[in-house]
Order: sequence, then structure tokens, then C-alpha cells
Amino acid sequence: MLIGYSIHDMHGHTLNLFSSLLSALSVLFPDSILAKEVHCFVLRHGFDSDIFVVNALITYCSRCDDLGLARILFDRMHDRDIVSWNSMIAGYSQCGFYEDCKSNARFNEVETKGRNTGSVF
Repeated sequence: MLIGYSIHDMHGHTLNLFSSLLSALSVLFPDSILAKEVHCFVLRHGFDSDIFVVNALITYCSRCDDLGLARILFDRMHDRDIVSWNSMIAGYSQCGFYEDCKSNARFNEVETKGRNTGSVF
């Protein structure tokens, strides 16, 4: 499917499907080595500028208990959305870093204050 979308210049669909695959992989293969391989693939093919792909990769790394790589990805993002923040906060929480989780939540409030964060409420 990825190749078919790419061949037919449906790049948005390709990236969305790739993001979905990353989420599925993180559940099926919670392995930090595979997460690093996927990260290398993302870098080699220039997908690291797509917010959906990076958000999925942050979630993947967090589920693999590789918060170091998740944090590097997060810090290198040019634009962060509410999903980026939730992915990072959830990763800290899942790995038991509750104080870091709270400080990230507070920083998110400061960074997004006065900006439209895409909330549906």
C-alpha cells in the first residue's frame, strides 16, 4: 500500500499509513532496536519533518522504554502540536517518571498559552 500511494503521488496518504504502521509496530514489537531501525529509515527518507510521523515515532520509542530517543525526537521538532506533547507526557508517565511528566505538562501550558492548539473543545 505504501508503495502504491507513493507511485501515484498520494504522499499524504503514504505518511498517514506509515504513522499508523508505527503505532501498530510499537504494540506488536516493543523492541528498542526496531524503533532505532525505524528512526534511521525515517531520517534516510526525509520523513523526519512530518509531524505525524515524528509523533508516532515518539510514541513508539516511549512504548519501547527508550525515553532518551523519544526526547531527542521531541526536542528536534520544529513544530509541536497537542499530540506531540501528549506523546511525550504519556511516555514519561508510562515509564514511571511522574515528576518529569508534570514538569512537561506545565511547560506545555506556558508554550501554548495564547496559541490555538487545535483543541476541539
